[in-house]
Amino acid sequence: MDYMLNHWCVRVSENTLEDKRSNERFKIEPRSMEVLAYLIEKHGSVVSREAFIAHVWDGRITVEEVLTRCISDLRKVFEEDPRRPTYIKTVHKRGYKLLVEPVEVAQTLKEDQGSKPNTATWNFRKSLAVLTVAITVVFSALRIPGISLIKSEPAEEMFGDTFRNLAEVRTALSAPGHPIHTLVWKNEATGKALLIESKELVEQGTGNTRLLLRLTDTDKYTLWEVSQVLDSDQQRTRLIESLLEVLAQLQVFKEAPELSLLNPELRSTYRRALYLIDRRGRENLEKAITLLEEVIERNPSFVMGLVQKAYAIKTSVFYQPTTELRELKKLEYSLTLKQAGAVAPKHPVVASLSTGIKIKERNWSEHTALLEKAAEEFPACIMCVRTLAEHYLNLGYYRKAEALVVDHLEYFPLSVTMQSFLGQIYNMQGSVEGAKHQVKTVKAISASDGSDFMAMEINIAMNEGDLAAFEALSTAMVRRHPAYSLHKAAMDAQISGDLEELRLIVASMPKLDFNQALTVGNFTDLLERIHSNIDAGQLRDLRLIHGWLNSEAHLSKLYGAGLLALKNHPDISELFDQIGLFEFWDEQNRWPDYCRFDQYLAHRPDFCPSREIAYSIDS
Repeated sequence: MDYMLNHWCVRVSENTLEDKRSNERFKIEPRSMEVLAYLIEKHGSVVSREAFIAHVWDGRITVEEVLTRCISDLRKVFEEDPRRPTYIKTVHKRGYKLLVEPVEVAQTLKEDQGSKPNTATWNFRKSLAVLTVAITVVFSALRIPGISLIKSEPAEEMFGDTFRNLAEVRTALSAPGHPIHTLVWKNEATGKALLIESKELVEQGTGNTRLLLRLTDTDKYTLWEVSQVLDSDQQRTRLIESLLEVLAQLQVFKEAPELSLLNPELRSTYRRALYLIDRRGRENLEKAITLLEEVIERNPSFVMGLVQKAYAIKTSVFYQPTTELRELKKLEYSLTLKQAGAVAPKHPVVASLSTGIKIKERNWSEHTALLEKAAEEFPACIMCVRTLAEHYLNLGYYRKAEALVVDHLEYFPLSVTMQSFLGQIYNMQGSVEGAKHQVKTVKAISASDGSDFMAMEINIAMNEGDLAAFEALSTAMVRRHPAYSLHKAAMDAQISGDLEELRLIVASMPKLDFNQALTVGNFTDLLERIHSNIDAGQLRDLRLIHGWLNSEAHLSKLYGAGLLALKNHPDISELFDQIGLFEFWDEQNRWPDYCRFDQYLAHRPDFCPSREIAYSIDS
């Protein structure tokens, strides 16, 4: 059954929302549609979280972020201002309520055919039409940061056959006897089209066949490309599947809010800069900085241009060959942020990046609120989202970090940086399936076999207890990065339970390795490091204290035992108390995930409150 909510047509079976004033259609996730359908069914009543969980998820989830994310997705389509909802209301501590009267589509058509609207209704509809035009301006040019997408011409005018689903693309590219393909893929969810080029070339001299796959827009801007020598039909299939994974990532994307402040030409320049920043590397970052300087010169009040320039400069520190150059880049980063502050001192992103946790003042709540405001108003800002996600990890909030990054990736689905970071978060949660999905995604969008996903695969093999896979992967990592050999030796000793050998290896490491020192119970040096770093305002050790929440099948039993022993060490409880974490968790009614969820019982330290208190935020 389809329904009308004011001028919105809800097509339940198609998982789409259609604005009848502008004919804009939006594809939403099936779970989000089930949530909306249940709100329609229960119209007039407040629907509790427990009711949603029982009806939509058959009682299988207990995490509030999953439902919250569905509500947020619906509001982003329906609401002019999601912070002031007029369609779905949050009823504090009770649930959600649909504010609009749903009408079955069949009934709406009958009424429309039988009578003309009265004056009040007509004026109301004219107001809605004005609102629709404003919404259309914002959404009609949906693009991915760093990528210029297709112009308004129909896909059929592009060169090549047009396909509308991924299965058709797979079949066309896999067909034998066609060394050159030029296809058009039209995304039904967004109405956008992209050009797919597939070429098989024979290399001179070697006689090897090389497959080139390229994805571009109609302006010939390359979004993704891979070129590899084919040694088997299986490899061709893998490369085609990588392209299909990229297309799947692009099926749903959203416009960065700050782009509405730029003209079309500067939007394209800004997106290109973000794309280059994500691809990293010294050359890419230098090009990105140049592009952003062009944007800033032509629009000096565009604060996010300065913020992104600062982020590019900060990222480039890693690629500087000398200490002196690295220090100069750090100074340049600081000065660029100050420049942004001079342009807009109250800008939420500038405010969040210019402050930090003041341990003596215990300003956890205030700092968290600053970071959350920046990420809420600028959800496409990688630095804002990354900073907040890392803050959540420092607090032990793995699932909040996950939900935040997942939402961000809707604005930048081809971000290797953030897709890899999400894989790291899944590994920290002990979520093998989530980590496996991210390995597949990172492989596809990066079109390479980089270290990002190799590290993820090693963690997956460890968590699954797959010794053969661990040996193969860690050996391959050593071949690529010889410095990893000492770490591999330590892991081998952990797995075999040879504590004496492990102590010798850890002692020979050039600097203290947090996790390895933890496995041998070297708490004296660890606690000294933790206190020293926190006194200096460096809080990364907090997330290491929370640790990786491994499964019972994990190859290393020493790490899990050492992690729990560290969290139960009296100095850690004293530290958490001194810096105000216990007070913050209690005020927030939200304790670390290992205090709250059943699958983490083996990681639950003595300082966790009763499970009833730890779970109280679900109400």
